[in-house]
Amino acid sequence: MLQKLILENWKSHYKTEIDFQQGYNVIVGNIGSGKSSIIEAITFALFGTTQSVQSRKIQVKDLIMAKPKQMDSANITLFFSTDNNNYKVERVLYATKSSQAKLFCNDKLLRGPKPADVNDEIEKILGINIDVFMRANYSEQNQIDFFLKMPSAQRKQLFDNMFGIDFFDTVSVNARQVSNRLKEKVMGDNEILLEVKGMLKNYNFDEIKQNKENVEKKIIKEKKELSEQSKILLEVRQKESELENKRKTAESYENEIKGNLGKLELISKEIDVTKIQDLVKDKENINKIIESSNKKTQELKALKSELDKKTMLLVQNKDRIENYQKTINSNKKIIESSVIDNDIETKITEMLNKNDNVKSELKKINEDIATTKAKIEARNYELKEIIENTNKIKKIGAKCPLCEQILDENHVHKIVLDNTTKTGALEKEQIQIREILKQSNENYKLKESELSEIEKTLIKYRETLSKKSLISKIEQENKELNEKIEFIQKEIPVLEEFLKNNQNLEIALEHLALISEEKQKELERSKRAELYLELENKVQTLTEKLESIAYKKDEFENIKKSLSEIEIATNYRKTIIDQDKKLLNEYDFKLKQYTELKEKLKAIETKISEINAISDDLLVFSNVAKKTQEDVREKMIKTINEIFMDLWPKVYPYADFEQIKLDIVDGDYKLIVYFDKDYKRVLDDFVSGGERSAIALTLRIAMSLVMRNKLNLLVLDEPTHNLDENSVMALSNLFNNHLLKFVDQIFVITHDKQLEHYAQNIYYIERDKENDSPSSIERIS
Repeated sequence: MLQKLILENWKSHYKTEIDFQQGYNVIVGNIGSGKSSIIEAITFALFGTTQSVQSRKIQVKDLIMAKPKQMDSANITLFFSTDNNNYKVERVLYATKSSQAKLFCNDKLLRGPKPADVNDEIEKILGINIDVFMRANYSEQNQIDFFLKMPSAQRKQLFDNMFGIDFFDTVSVNARQVSNRLKEKVMGDNEILLEVKGMLKNYNFDEIKQNKENVEKKIIKEKKELSEQSKILLEVRQKESELENKRKTAESYENEIKGNLGKLELISKEIDVTKIQDLVKDKENINKIIESSNKKTQELKALKSELDKKTMLLVQNKDRIENYQKTINSNKKIIESSVIDNDIETKITEMLNKNDNVKSELKKINEDIATTKAKIEARNYELKEIIENTNKIKKIGAKCPLCEQILDENHVHKIVLDNTTKTGALEKEQIQIREILKQSNENYKLKESELSEIEKTLIKYRETLSKKSLISKIEQENKELNEKIEFIQKEIPVLEEFLKNNQNLEIALEHLALISEEKQKELERSKRAELYLELENKVQTLTEKLESIAYKKDEFENIKKSLSEIEIATNYRKTIIDQDKKLLNEYDFKLKQYTELKEKLKAIETKISEINAISDDLLVFSNVAKKTQEDVREKMIKTINEIFMDLWPKVYPYADFEQIKLDIVDGDYKLIVYFDKDYKRVLDDFVSGGERSAIALTLRIAMSLVMRNKLNLLVLDEPTHNLDENSVMALSNLFNNHLLKFVDQIFVITHDKQLEHYAQNIYYIERDKENDSPSSIERIS
């Protein structure tokens, strides 16, 4: 049962809250007031969509309020109960992003925030989806009697859809189509089967198998022979390796002997070989002489190094004296070119005092100028007041500024004369003050010029004082340089004596070098003699080693030739084996192809058999689906007719027709009208619009009762189209006193106030459309 609905920004509803009650509920309002929007909101809350959205007539964002202001989102909250559980579903729609949803059961979150999860869960709880809801629970506006006007094929499809048996047509047709496609498939597989059988004729399985066995035996024999040949090859390779090592060693000894003999020949050209023993014996004495000579040379070099330093110092001192003298001469020229006033400091002091006095005078003149300007301002103010007073007094009926009495002409004349005299005196005084101001300004400029000259003189005096200080420094520098020259000149004779000794040392070192060079040559000859003896011994040792190897070149050449022949024979046998292996692989491949073709043949035969069986089963299934649809349709029509006959007198308060039944005529759903036992007709245009509406409404209610579900409610949108007052009253009575035995809630959306008479709950919907106002609701119980 529906309990409560809360809408925010949903179509024309800004903020709407409705408490639903059990029983007969009427929602009343003018056209466009927002009545149908309430049922649309219930549908969206339960299933996350509406028929308009499903058919793509509108988008979800079009359900959000657009007037009087475009909103960004809308909220729907619906409370309902079933199976002793209370549920709450919340949905939020957004204009620019995906919607969200939550489902609560007894205040506990069950699903969310994905809308699809909430949709699935509600469908499980209620056991219906939106299609079933729209067929069984909800009759939309202008959709109650439209099926009576529909073409035959469309009406049959609609009724089958409403009864939920239209899928049997699809099942039957699809099963027959699949069966036909499977038979076509079998025809293709039969062609493949013939092709495989033809391919198998090209294979002689026994011959291939026998050839394979022959090749396998041949390979085994060849591998055995190859193994024996490989052993011989290994032995020959070992022998060849041993001889190769001997050859390399022998060649190494021969090359070394040859090299050493060449060295002996060169040494014999450098020394007398007959005196070789004497040369070796003299080596020790020669080393001693060279060692003594080197030691003496080191001592003399150390002494010479000291003398070199003294000599360098002598040269540096002479250079210093020359540089010092140049600096002294340069400084003397600067002193001689500078004329220094000895009283310069006194003059600077005097100029500074004079500078201070001029600045004081400037300050006083500046003060006098300011005072004079103030006097001028004061006189200007007095003159202005006198002139203003004079002008006032000249007016007729003027008053005395002191006693405020009315002035007569003589009194006015006297005051004007006095003021004129004062004005003349003040103007004359102003001229004198301005002359004083002009003289003060000229004196100020003269003093400023005098101050500038004093500053220039001070700069010149300070430069002279700075030069005096510089000359004092230069004289001190000349004095220090002369002292340095005297000190250096005392050291020069001593250093010149060191220079003479240095020349004698150089002669001694040259003599020692000649002795050392001669002895080095003698030592080199002695070393060459030692090397000669060493090489002779080495040649003797190598010759003995060469003879001990016993290398024979002919034996090595023969073994290499034998090895080459064996390797060629071995490689040839390996080639034969490889070729036989390839042949064996070909036989294996053919046997494998044969096996695969046999298996494929068997698989195709099995597949054809299975497909034929499935095809036959599908034809049976197609016929069963069609028969099941006919049985269900017959039972549905029978049940609907029973309910229809019960409802018809309660909807239609007249006795025009004895009986009305729904039936299948020529493959179409038809309503048969019985006027009496012997006269009946298919419902056609012979009945009035009101009668058609009453028949269609009764049939729609009967169909809804047949397809009742857990939601157990009935929604009728504008059901009174073309009904007269008696029929409307009868319909209200039906809703209130009869249908509530079968359903929990009935919702009737209407602008017909007659339906209110028997309603248990009335909801008035109002909206000022001219001003784009939102919908408002009022409930009357």
